[in-house]
Amino acid sequence: MSKRRLVCIIFISILSCGGIYIANHLTVLHYSKPSHRLNLVKTLPFMDRWLDSEKIEREINNQVATETKKLLDSAKRPDPYEVMVKPEKKKAACDFNTTWSCTGVDNSPYSEMFGLGMGIYGLVGYFLMLFFSVLHLFHRSPKSNFSSLLIFFGAFIGIFFSGYLTWIEITKLHQYCPYCVASATIMLLIFIFTLAGFGFEPLLMLIRKEVFPTSLLARGGNGKA
Repeated sequence: MSKRRLVCIIFISILSCGGIYIANHLTVLHYSKPSHRLNLVKTLPFMDRWLDSEKIEREINNQVATETKKLLDSAKRPDPYEVMVKPEKKKAACDFNTTWSCTGVDNSPYSEMFGLGMGIYGLVGYFLMLFFSVLHLFHRSPKSNFSSLLIFFGAFIGIFFSGYLTWIEITKLHQYCPYCVASATIMLLIFIFTLAGFGFEPLLMLIRKEVFPTSLLARGGNGKA
């Protein structure tokens, strides 16, 4: 393995760890809301073992009742003293204003895809990139193999996915999640390091049928350096 490729793989591994950290924060933020937890149970019924759907529904009903009471109370003439001492509503750490707000983006219908929060897709994607990178480092082969192809396509899928979510924030929501922007930046860097380390060699090798999944079993790979 060339020194340049080794350095790029190490950076991809480090960036993937950062991506896992950010995706975990997004997942925790998303599923802190009972409505999102209920959607998770409906999408993945086996999750009911850990997330009691009936308990979640009661929590949602209590939340609706509380919000309704607040709405009715706000219609009455407020006590000036109560308004003055009313505590500020708790915000997420990444809620800076109405434009830069994780909560604002997370409350949108675009925060989920096929019933799962976007943070889950990020966790899976970054874990796979880390796994592929470690696998390639383990082989230490001077030639590309199937793990390099997985890194290559993982980076391309990741940058496409991040670009799509960024486009949604710009054109549809007009709000930006700081964690999402950080994740998109990390994915862009992973994409750059992937091209710097591999170029389009894995794709060309696939087209020429020079790389196969069986190369993962051998220490040496197929194809050109």
